[in-house]
Amino acid sequence: MRAISFLCSGNIYRSACAEAVMKRMVEQYNLAGVTVNSMGTTDVGCEPRDGVMARIAMSHGYDMSGF
Repeated sequence: MRAISFLCSGNIYRSACAEAVMKRMVEQYNLAGVTVNSMGTTDVGCEPRDGVMARIAMSHGYDMSGF
């Protein structure tokens, strides 16, 4: 099994969006055995994903519902 992790400071913007994009690519190219996740380097508590970023990602067809 292979894992791809995206890392940024709070995991509410960049890394979360990168995770959604890469998950679609893994599915699109049928990359069995590849897991994708994202994480932050700082504790921002239970901060939700940025609403603007999530709406933009969703408008391009990326599923942000599981974040």
